[in-house]
Order: sequence, then C-alpha cells, then structure tokens
Amino acid sequence: MAMTMKLNIVSAEKEIFSNLAEMVIVP
Repeated sequence: MAMTMKLNIVSAEKEIFSNLAEMVIVP
C-alpha cells in the first residue's frame, strides 16, 4: 500500500514536471 502510494506520488511529480517543461518550451 505504501509502495503504490509512493509510485502514485512519483508519477504525479513526473506529470507536473512535464507540464512545467511544456509551459516553458511552448511560449
């Protein structure tokens, strides 16, 4: 359970990071 929670957090962080990267690259 703690393991899946950690994986969810990591994937969420990756998603946020990719979104930020897109925001920086697009304009």
